[in-house]
Amino acid sequence: MIDPLEINRLNWDERATIHARDTTGMYLLERFRAGEDALHSIEDAELGDIAGKHVLHLQCHIGRDTLCLVRRGAIAT
Repeated sequence: MIDPLEINRLNWDERATIHARDTTGMYLLERFRAGEDALHSIEDAELGDIAGKHVLHLQCHIGRDTLCLVRRGAIAT
C-alpha cells in the first residue's frame, strides 16, 4: 500500500514545479525575485510591524506570501 502522505507530497512537488515556471505571470515571480513585495495593499495595511513575530500562513500556496512576511522580519513556522 502506498503511503497517503507520500502521495500528497508527490502531488505538491509536481504542482510546485508547474507553479515555479509561472508561464502566465500570475504569480509575478520575476518581480518577487527582484525584491518586489507581493502582498496586497489591504494585507500591508492590516499587518503593521511584524518584525520578530512568529507567523504561520495557512493558505500560502507556493510560499511567496510567507517569504514576503519573512522579508518584513517575521519568523515563519
